[in-house]
Amino acid sequence: MRLTDLYIHLSNNDSNPCRLLTGSHRQPIFGDYTPICQNYELVEFDQVVDGIEVAKIVHVQVNWNSTDPVAEI
Repeated sequence: MRLTDLYIHLSNNDSNPCRLLTGSHRQPIFGDYTPICQNYELVEFDQVVDGIEVAKIVHVQVNWNSTDPVAEI
């Protein structure tokens, strides 16, 4: 199977904490965020899609730091 993943969030809260998922700014508005409050990088993505050919992905920004948007990427 070959697909395009249209919505992927990559995160490393150790080196680039996301305000939505860490610290005092954490305000769950869509239920419990605990399952996603961990690092999720391409290594983890590859494990999840094992056996599926991902032709393209779209990385979605999460407003990590509006003064330095390139750093998030």
